[in-house]
Amino acid sequence: TFFLHPMNILDLTVAVFGLAEVILADILELPNVKMLRLFRIARVSRIARLLKYFPTLYVLLRGFTRAMEAMMWGFIMILFMLCLWAMVAVDTIHDISVSVHSQTGEEWCV
Repeated sequence: TFFLHPMNILDLTVAVFGLAEVILADILELPNVKMLRLFRIARVSRIARLLKYFPTLYVLLRGFTRAMEAMMWGFIMILFMLCLWAMVAVDTIHDISVSVHSQTGEEWCV
């Protein structure tokens, strides 16, 4: 029944990654295993169980996540427009660069 509860699996995963970090960093002296500490942040998700006791906090966090979702789509739209205008600029500037190169012979214009 231990493995049937998701929070137990989360705790086990955090403990295993913590143990792996100790083994890799201290015993084997491997560098750059500090990234495994990010898995400890997953324990913060246990706080989600408390949301059923505080409905106002749940509404606040729900609004925050929806705002982040809207911001993500805005970021994707801005990235798309940036790529589109970059292609237009390269297409336009390349023709100007070729004409300058043919007139002056400068290699940096190509």
